[in-house]
Amino acid sequence: MSAISKDHQAVGLEISKLREQQGLSQIDLATDTGLNKNTIGAMERGESDFGISKLISVCEALQASPNDLLPDRLSRNDTLSSDMQKLQDRLGKLSAYQRAQCMTMINAMLDGVTNILS
Repeated sequence: MSAISKDHQAVGLEISKLREQQGLSQIDLATDTGLNKNTIGAMERGESDFGISKLISVCEALQASPNDLLPDRLSRNDTLSSDMQKLQDRLGKLSAYQRAQCMTMINAMLDGVTNILS
């Protein structure tokens, strides 16, 4: 099985889960996306080499982001996402001036780390 096939199957499974959680049938989703039922079924089974336009249509119909359909890929970044959320929360509590000062310091530190590790 190729990597593309595995990726399509993983996305298809997430499409199916979201659709069912929302109480939609494949026909409902097909109607909402402008695609046909067979296309939705093939996408859910990972049999369709669907493009971005179809994926976006499905995301819009399910009120989901493409990230919602890629949990395996994103789980690798859970720690980074968690750290970024914590940083965003803390920065959000600061004044605009304080945020700007923090960003200047953070950028300087990151530049220093990048230079040291290069």
